[in-house]
Amino acid sequence: MAKLLETKLLIDIVITIFGIYMLAISIRMKTSGKINPIFLAEEDLKRCKKKGEYAAYMSVRALIFSVLILICGIFGIVCDLTKLPAYLKYAELAVFLLAFFNFIRQTRNAKDLFVF
Repeated sequence: MAKLLETKLLIDIVITIFGIYMLAISIRMKTSGKINPIFLAEEDLKRCKKKGEYAAYMSVRALIFSVLILICGIFGIVCDLTKLPAYLKYAELAVFLLAFFNFIRQTRNAKDLFVF
């Protein structure tokens, strides 16, 4: 049981670090207007005619996603280290998955709108 707890804690720490990373690149993209390669492949970046509009469109969505992921990671760490009810962990997982799949959908929509 201890190994399982350590594994879940490690996953939540990785999710938190990912949230911090996404927050940093989202803020950088919002302020500089430059698209980070994590959002578009190199060949798509070359075909993108409206880079500034893409950066503005995606930076807001990436900020929301990164904050949700950061909250999920921190909440998961708290759940792992305390004796909160198990259903809260499942709720955190549901929020994480919904945010993740919604962000993927928004990234594809942005690609359809701005990459020709």
